[in-house]
Amino acid sequence: MLCAVASVAAAQTCDFTLCPHGWEYRPSTFSADEGTCHHCDWFGYCSHTINQCPEGSTLNQKTGLCTWDLCGGDGCGGELPLCDAPARYTGSNVDWIGVYGVCTTGPNFPTWAIAHEVRRCRDDFELDTKRGVCVKTCALADLILAKPFLLNEKGTVVTSVRVGQPYSVCVQVQNIGGGDAGTFKVAGGGLAVPFNPTVVVSSLAAGDVTDVCVNYPTTPSAGAYRVGVTADSTGLATESDETNNELIVNVSVVP
Repeated sequence: MLCAVASVAAAQTCDFTLCPHGWEYRPSTFSADEGTCHHCDWFGYCSHTINQCPEGSTLNQKTGLCTWDLCGGDGCGGELPLCDAPARYTGSNVDWIGVYGVCTTGPNFPTWAIAHEVRRCRDDFELDTKRGVCVKTCALADLILAKPFLLNEKGTVVTSVRVGQPYSVCVQVQNIGGGDAGTFKVAGGGLAVPFNPTVVVSSLAAGDVTDVCVNYPTTPSAGAYRVGVTADSTGLATESDETNNELIVNVSVVP
């Protein structure tokens, strides 16, 4: 018995068989990531291998098909080969339909013939013309914070807050990315309180802006303070840049 990884077949096909042509697939009783492939030759000698789908694909235990993860709606930032082995990528060009690549096979013995096939990436993928792979890029959100301000206990915009009184630290949340942020949290630092106050934002589409205020029940003693406010504080949103989510806000507390 051997353990093997299924060969990468049909580069631009989402589903491909775990077992080679002519082999019988049987589900594994030990692991959801493995299947057994059986084969008997003309002389009655039988063998079987335990196979796994290639990295980046998932096995359907019932059907014995591997499916490229990137073919699903959630797959982002990955790639699939344009050409099926043993064909090799030999260049690209553009016609009235768009960009295409050329997959070349041969020369093969005994004719030494060379064949060229025009191939295009499947929907939602773009051809990387230098490497000959189809890349799936996704429009992702990118949350940033700007224009901070303070509200006093009456909800009035102020430049300072009174000691011991409730107040709010507010920021403008901007989605400068190309995709919807979905649900995320905005959190303030625990300034004089034993917790980080948070606010849930249900959604923020690409290009949209909204004001968000985190509420504090009290202040520290009189003085000048700095408090950090963080967008997507729990990492719910998938962003193109995860390093620009924080803003430092000055809080002046007066007697």
